[in-house]
Amino acid sequence: MAVRLILLAIGAVIILAILWDGQRRKKLQQRKISDLSPETESDFEASGGEALDAEVHREPYVLDDEEPAEILLEEELVDVVPEPIVEPPPAAPIPEPEPPVRVEAEAPTKPIYENTATGSVPELVWFTIKADEETPFGGFSLLQALLANGFRFADDKLFYYHENREAAGQKLFGLAAATEEGVFDLSNMARFTCKGLVLFISPKEHPDLKLAFNEMLDVAESLAEDLDAQLFIEKNTPWLPESIDRLRSTLKL
Repeated sequence: MAVRLILLAIGAVIILAILWDGQRRKKLQQRKISDLSPETESDFEASGGEALDAEVHREPYVLDDEEPAEILLEEELVDVVPEPIVEPPPAAPIPEPEPPVRVEAEAPTKPIYENTATGSVPELVWFTIKADEETPFGGFSLLQALLANGFRFADDKLFYYHENREAAGQKLFGLAAATEEGVFDLSNMARFTCKGLVLFISPKEHPDLKLAFNEMLDVAESLAEDLDAQLFIEKNTPWLPESIDRLRSTLKL
């Protein structure tokens, strides 16, 4: 629309210029006639007034460019008609990132000290010594407490308590770390930590179960005291006289 208005204004200016030029030429012609001498006028009238009248009274001089100017203006308007704006095709939507796939961790393997009781006498009896949440067991202080209570490190990376506290004696019960593997890293004991300890015994493997069980009770209480920790039967059963008596009854002691 703005281009069309500009072209119309230009056309109007051209038309006005043509008209002004015609008027200017007419005035110039009249000035030439008025400047003629009387002699010239009378001679001119004698020779041929009709010719003068024909020349003086002829139609005003108008350039024939007026009509072509309008036609040109229309042609220019046709030429400058803007082409229709073609909108670009919409961009393909950006796919949203897929949410990360959450992989559930596999359940840890069953610890070595799990109670697999079958029949009247359980396959395994175990006690738990739990550390404070802010102060786990570990380092050489743990190793010193284990050695002081008669435990010895074995090839399977567990500690065992032997009869008469001698390495050559029979194994009475064992001790594992309350971790997924249950083993101790003796070569890196300074950095080793665990949240608990598990004392375990296999009742059916002892000819004198009463002796081994009583020894295990005493060592568990002593070790828990040295580590300033809490002692439980199995995982969470309170360490109470009636609970211990019930366990003795289960073991037929």
